[in-house]
Amino acid sequence: MTVRKEPEVTGLKPSANRLKDKVVIITGATSGIGKASAILFAHEGGKVVLSGRRKEKGEAVLAAIRENGGEGIFVQADVTKEEDCQRIVKETMDTYGRIDCLFNNAGV
Repeated sequence: MTVRKEPEVTGLKPSANRLKDKVVIITGATSGIGKASAILFAHEGGKVVLSGRRKEKGEAVLAAIRENGGEGIFVQADVTKEEDCQRIVKETMDTYGRIDCLFNNAGV
């Protein structure tokens, strides 16, 4: 079995702050398009709420965002479970008080 190496997001241009202070939930944010989107949205000033099933990967993405001056939280969740989806929204509202954008990226 070949293990796929996750590409790194590099070469970001200076931020235009297009998402300054916007609260964005991204499902499936632990790898691939979700991870890249989370990094880009944070780079553009968004407060990102990362969700995914894999805690270690989610925390690693969040750490990379914070190391680059971004803001966010990680919520371990499986979007096929209604109670997990409700928890993502609750933790977002408890932390930031609003939701401006929802990127339903997780494959189901």
